[in-house]
This record gives sequence, C-alpha cells and structure tokens, in this order.
Amino acid sequence: PKLVVTTTALVGTNCGDIAVGVTVQNVGGATANNVKLTTGTLASPVTNGAPLPKSLGNLAAGQWATTVVIFPGANNPPGAKRTLTFAGSYSGGTFTDKWKVSLP
Repeated sequence: PKLVVTTTALVGTNCGDIAVGVTVQNVGGATANNVKLTTGTLASPVTNGAPLPKSLGNLAAGQWATTVVIFPGANNPPGAKRTLTFAGSYSGGTFTDKWKVSLP
C-alpha cells in the first residue's frame, strides 16, 4: 500500500476555529489495513487538531476515506503563515504529508 493525504482549503468556523477536510487515499496495489490518521498539527506555534487519532478502517487499492479536523483559533490569526502536517499509520507502515498554508 501507498497512502497519500490531500486536504481541502482551510475554513474559518463561526466560533473562530479552523476546519479542514482531510482525505487519505491508498494509491498502492494492495489493501492498507487498520488505517489511522494519528496527528494533525499547525505550526508554529504548534496547535493540535481534533478529534484525533481517527480510525479510517481498511482501504483497498484506489479507496479513500475523508474526515474533518478542527484546529483551535487561538494563536492562529487570519492571514498567518503555518505548516499544516498530517500523519498516520497502517499495518506495516506510516505516512505523512505537509503543506505551507495561510490561515483563513
């Protein structure tokens, strides 16, 4: 299995938090078992997303799973530059991806 993470644009919520849709897709040729999205962070300063860890189940080749992760708005003002990182695991491996983002 080979797992790739993609995200939607970051969106500000009514209560001042930041929401992002996260998709984990298996682009490999074999099933990835027990896929978990374990961490999501905005840095720096480091802000942890919730609710994590999130179990995404088994992903056959070509399958994907999507979830929404919320980051607190404190210390994350609109327009600030951050590094968004998501990481996870599956039976036999791990995955991680990061992006440079501007906050909404």
